[in-house]
Amino acid sequence: MSQQAAKVRSSLREIWRTDRRRITRAIAAWVLFLAIIIVFIFFGVTPDRMGAEHGGWAAQVNGKIISLADFSQVAEQMRADPQVQMFEQSNPEFARAYAQQQALTQLIRRQVMIEDFKKNRIFVPDREVAEVLVKIPAFQENGQFSRTRYLQYIEGSGQTKGGFEDRLREQQQVERAARAFAAALRPLAIEDERLKKVESQNVSVDVVSFPLEIVAPETVPAAAVRDFLAKPETAARVKAYYDANSAKYKMPEQAKVRHILLAVDEKAADKDWEAARKKALEISAQIKAGSDFASLAKKNSADPGSKDAGGLIDFFPRGQMVPEFEDYAFKGKIGEISEPIRTKYGFHIVRVEDRRAEKTTSLEEAREDIAELLLAQEQSREEVAQVERALAAQDRAGVEAFLAKHKLKFSESGDVSMTANSLPKVGGGAEAVSEAFRLTADRPYAKSLIRQGGQAVLLKYRTGIRSTLASSSASGKSGKDEALTPEAERRARELMSYYRGQEAMSDWVEMLTKSAQVSVNPAVGQNAAAGRE
Repeated sequence: MSQQAAKVRSSLREIWRTDRRRITRAIAAWVLFLAIIIVFIFFGVTPDRMGAEHGGWAAQVNGKIISLADFSQVAEQMRADPQVQMFEQSNPEFARAYAQQQALTQLIRRQVMIEDFKKNRIFVPDREVAEVLVKIPAFQENGQFSRTRYLQYIEGSGQTKGGFEDRLREQQQVERAARAFAAALRPLAIEDERLKKVESQNVSVDVVSFPLEIVAPETVPAAAVRDFLAKPETAARVKAYYDANSAKYKMPEQAKVRHILLAVDEKAADKDWEAARKKALEISAQIKAGSDFASLAKKNSADPGSKDAGGLIDFFPRGQMVPEFEDYAFKGKIGEISEPIRTKYGFHIVRVEDRRAEKTTSLEEAREDIAELLLAQEQSREEVAQVERALAAQDRAGVEAFLAKHKLKFSESGDVSMTANSLPKVGGGAEAVSEAFRLTADRPYAKSLIRQGGQAVLLKYRTGIRSTLASSSASGKSGKDEALTPEAERRARELMSYYRGQEAMSDWVEMLTKSAQVSVNPAVGQNAAAGRE
């Protein structure tokens, strides 16, 4: 262990001796390492893609299967990485293979980590998973967790609640391990001083973020759609899209309900359950006598996701609710008030508002919408390529024309530290921070767009590099220790612990991977091998 610590100290000293680019690479590697967990949460796939339900596998780790579905999805997400997209421009075949090789590596690393967490009993309780879930911005409405938004995401991504929450749990396990490594590797005093110097460097840039598919399908002219569909080769493209996204055109049976939850702890005494049941009967009687269901839900329901909406849970498919609740939602008569329904959460009073039968949109019905989408994607790719060319040439007029056409306006980022992991407001990761420090008045635009998922970030010069240490000294303060506030010093130590911990954790995962029994599907391995450096 002492040899490992010595290796970590030596590596970190080397990082601080070198330039900003080296620091950025170290941070970016760790961000990518953690980001793979996020990929699993927010880019779920349906089980039938790539033949997973037929036993399709990409690799096995200690007997555990990594499905072709997961491999395919993660490889596709890897193709959004700027380095991969750079390869794509010159050698698409190599870029595809490189993305597959990176995806396979990350999936194997994820699996060995999960196994080690189980072995060492690193568990995350349901309560902690729930706390993380309700704070995810995508599931919030007016600052509050929205159960409807959550369920809509689950349905749209083809996942299950259980699977999604398991992935959240895995993410929390990784974060716990990262904190443990950081806590165990405190910085040396000399490293504190070096980090202060690095952290004191700040810059401010103008930023604008926009979707890579910037052309909305509904803006495509009807004439262009007709011309597109009239081409002989179009029918095959439309059908291929329809077949690849068949789940999108299948609407399962759905129910819309109002409910009131009288919450009871699952381990509560019988008398507490009986008290809740009697209260449910009283409220049910009030509703049957003419009282407003929504008002009573706002007053009495313990369900945070529907209470403020008067107990309304908008259309949802089977598989999203506890069985007892769901059974009534899909079998109860529309408009009737249920008897109190007991679940592990307590007693529910349910009224079915409406139901929708299962429906499949045919290829013929969908062809115009698909044509609009394909045309919008083509136009988006061309327009993004044009602004990329303008950025590479520092063609200010070309960039400004693109911004004006799409009504995009810059906003100030605020001060960005050289050790930041992303830009305020828009993110962009370590690549965006690194690019922000390269901008000058003579080269005001970033050389290319910063891509993150389906979004692009465009940067523009605003101020040069400033040192908070220098400004503090000029204002009358003296000495390095006085130049930073106690809070800044605390943050500096946290960052150093983080950087030390990330290298140690990376070594740990590498060790786990080498000791694991890993086998790769020959077809997958052959394709991915072409992308190895």
